[in-house]
Amino acid sequence: MTSVTRQLANEIVETRYADIPPAATARLTRLLIDHVGITYMGYEAVGRELANYAVDIGGPPEAQLLGTRHRVSAELAAAVNAQTCRNTDFEDTGPGLHPGPVIVHTALAVGQRTGASGEALLTAMALGHEFNCRFFFNAIAGPDIRHANMTAAVISARLLGLDAAATANAISLAWEFPIKSINFTRPKIPKRITALGMGNLFSARAGVQAALLAQHGFESVADEIDQLDDLYNLKGLTDRRDRFSQAADNLYLKPWPTSHFCHMAMQTLDELVNENSITHSDITEIRMGLPDVYLMPHQNDPAPTRYWEAIYSTAWAAAMVIHRVPPGPAWFTEERINDPVCRATAAKVHISEHAPATAAFQTLDMGGMEGWVEIDTATTTLRGKKSMLETYGGPAHPMPAQMFNDKFRNVVAPSLGETAATELRVALESIASLDDVRQLQPLLAGSAGN
Repeated sequence: MTSVTRQLANEIVETRYADIPPAATARLTRLLIDHVGITYMGYEAVGRELANYAVDIGGPPEAQLLGTRHRVSAELAAAVNAQTCRNTDFEDTGPGLHPGPVIVHTALAVGQRTGASGEALLTAMALGHEFNCRFFFNAIAGPDIRHANMTAAVISARLLGLDAAATANAISLAWEFPIKSINFTRPKIPKRITALGMGNLFSARAGVQAALLAQHGFESVADEIDQLDDLYNLKGLTDRRDRFSQAADNLYLKPWPTSHFCHMAMQTLDELVNENSITHSDITEIRMGLPDVYLMPHQNDPAPTRYWEAIYSTAWAAAMVIHRVPPGPAWFTEERINDPVCRATAAKVHISEHAPATAAFQTLDMGGMEGWVEIDTATTTLRGKKSMLETYGGPAHPMPAQMFNDKFRNVVAPSLGETAATELRVALESIASLDDVRQLQPLLAGSAGN
């Protein structure tokens, strides 16, 4: 009988671009555009030190380090770009605990190393997303990110053109690299925010490294996935039914920064404020009913004092929506965070648990999750409720083109300028037609059209 590890490797090698449903490639193309864009925001906000580290280490100039004119090794570019993207909290939320940065930047970096076509890059992304979801949904003890290394290894092995034996070796090696498990149900210490949330820096690099080791013939323990029957439902891992349906039907992008499962409240808030023509000065109190994870200190922080606190603060996001600040870097400037008027608005936000939303969160039912908002003014109370299915960002209710394009412009233009940002977005929209993704490098560096 073929081992589980080898079955997965065979699937990775055998899959072709034509096997991926058009709805999935369309969503993955949007994922690529979105995550390339927000990486520039991450660089401008908190990414320079990571970029300087990558430039210092260097290596062959294989892949673009976003936000800079530098190229570094694919391994370093995947790692640093993925972490810089993640450090915005403006990236996708799955399924699979924010897998987008690792998927996008591993594929883009290794694709540049190999001169992959756009179709090859999207195929690798689709496989990475598919296996990320399988490991996520088949975890016996609940969701964590210990499989993130393997997600990157799947993508890298595919783009490096490894055969099934070497691919099986790559994903086995990737499991051996340590990554901490994540449990989001435990309270966090107030104001103690890690700059390496999700550990994308390590996961992306480990996955690329494992595939490169396998390419050069390094071997370790064979068929490592077969030994994980205490952690994963192995039969589920090899189930090919409805392949790529998660990418087509369950991949969520963010219209607003901050944690995604409060976005139904953000959209409700936005609609109530605009429909009733009220301003921050009209509001006396804002109440939100959300999943219980929003009672955790870093998300239930009404008084953020720095970037790392503000990007996770639900109250701060609500204040920015009320003040009609365009979603993106303008939410998190030092001047904005210290603005006493904005801070006073954030202080009016009070969060309580909405039990049905908690239940949906615990069963990973993103579409079934709902939240409610109440806004008190001196004369009335405005109320609204919305589900994630009704909220912008998901496949059932995607961001309209203008909203999506505005998000890209807001996060890229401060680095590249308006014209270059538009040129890059247009090129990424046509990624499937590219013969060699290295054609993107001048655009990614901001050197084309300037």
